[in-house]
Amino acid sequence: MEAKLIVIEGTANRREIAIKLPVTIGRSKTANLTVAHPMVSRQHCELLNVDGVVVIRDLASLNGTFVHGDRVDETAVRPNDIFSVGPLKFQIEYEYEGNVEDIVVSGKEGNKIEAMEAAVAEVEPATDVPQARKTEDLDDGEEDDGLSDFLEDLE
Repeated sequence: MEAKLIVIEGTANRREIAIKLPVTIGRSKTANLTVAHPMVSRQHCELLNVDGVVVIRDLASLNGTFVHGDRVDETAVRPNDIFSVGPLKFQIEYEYEGNVEDIVVSGKEGNKIEAMEAAVAEVEPATDVPQARKTEDLDDGEEDDGLSDFLEDLE
């Protein structure tokens, strides 16, 4: 898959860079696209083709990879989305065959929130949980379950 990166902020020797995915961006000469800046890790991030969608993956960089200002570990990027690596801000251009609005984009925090919401939705509330009662609330002959002393200490 081919794409084009347009430098929209920062200093670079080219404003437009044609790339063929997958591509690694980093400070190292072994990176496919070298960004010689101390804020850029040797192997900073990579761009991949996943079913016709460009996915950006941070490679445990020290200063992070950002999509629309949000730090991400891995996320899809839509055509014309903006991402940052060190001092450079890129706009990515590529052809997507489907409906661009169908591309699910989520940042690092978005992934955590979605996962938590899904986990909470799967948990069914308990219906038969006994409630702790104070010692003075026990009926004659009932045994103390040990929680009453704890509850009294809290008061």
